[in-house]
Amino acid sequence: MSRDGIDIRPLRAEDFDAAYALWCAMDAVVLRTDDNPGMFGKFLERNPGCCCAAWHGGLLAGAVMAGHDGRRGYLYHLAVAPEYRRQGVGRALVEQALAALHEQGISKCHVFVKHNSRTAASFWSKLGWELREDIQVNSLSMR
Repeated sequence: MSRDGIDIRPLRAEDFDAAYALWCAMDAVVLRTDDNPGMFGKFLERNPGCCCAAWHGGLLAGAVMAGHDGRRGYLYHLAVAPEYRRQGVGRALVEQALAALHEQGISKCHVFVKHNSRTAASFWSKLGWELREDIQVNSLSMR
């Protein structure tokens, strides 16, 4: 998909370094030790076509990881470089990822947003995502 010189395409394993650098520059993206080239490649293999990148020439303008467990979809690490914000890049990435999940039979999707990220909360709200106040997320590190 191309939009105003921005090409949206599936993320590839060789995009890891560019995507990781973009994510590291974002306060709203939480990175863990699992965010490494090996796990990135496994995630892409398990979720073919779901993770997306926005390229402007040779520059990565934005990226999102998306996957599913067979029942529900999940979006992770949506990031758009500051110079490409408010141009529809984030929306285009989300729409492309959701379309890929829908093609794989997924009818509901979740996204994790940091509590203190007002910009991210506003973005998701504008896209029609609803804040869930009826649940909390509990995690267990298995390492």
